[in-house]
Amino acid sequence: MIFERLRQFSEAHTRLKDRIHNVKLPVRNKRALFLLKCFYGTAPIVAGYYVMQWIAPDEKAIKAKLLEMEARDPEAYARAKAASDENRRGLQEVRPVERQVCRTPRSPC
Repeated sequence: MIFERLRQFSEAHTRLKDRIHNVKLPVRNKRALFLLKCFYGTAPIVAGYYVMQWIAPDEKAIKAKLLEMEARDPEAYARAKAASDENRRGLQEVRPVERQVCRTPRSPC
């Protein structure tokens, strides 16, 4: 019974997708076509930006958790801060290497 419903739903979904993707609307106006291409090109970028902003951790909440951890368990806070500082130093060591540019193809960087 459940599998039959799922199969029917899947078939209906496939029919809907095929119907939507097979529609051809000719855009004869060059300006409208340009705007449509710009929209299709920028929509994923804008949507991705807002998704990243939405899922990014709240800086104030993280600081509040760290202050709470410091008050509750100073030793754990010290270990977490040391690990964070170590990670930051490691990243700062890696960054200059990424920006280094070779002058000639055969010269060592």
